[in-house]
Amino acid sequence: MQYMRIFQTSLARRLLTIFAVWLGTYGLFCVGSSIITCWPIAKYWDDTIEGSCINRSNLHYALAAFNILNDFALLFFPIPYLRSLQIAPKAKAVLMGVFACGAL
Repeated sequence: MQYMRIFQTSLARRLLTIFAVWLGTYGLFCVGSSIITCWPIAKYWDDTIEGSCINRSNLHYALAAFNILNDFALLFFPIPYLRSLQIAPKAKAVLMGVFACGAL
């Protein structure tokens, strides 16, 4: 949402809106897939209950991969907009460094 305040172009706003919808959908999928890992749901805690579960390790690795991709998208999104700013090169490098601190 902070990017929406900073980057005012229509393309940036459209991309950020799409990304916000993607992150919301992805968040709902993460919550849903975590809840419905096993059927019936109580089997998650009690293996003696009849039912089935998906492989939790594979689910967590897949979700971690999507999290990493989302993080990189958020990290690299502002770079083209920052590069096009009409400011001194040193100030531009410092500003990119400040945005890159989010990677930590």
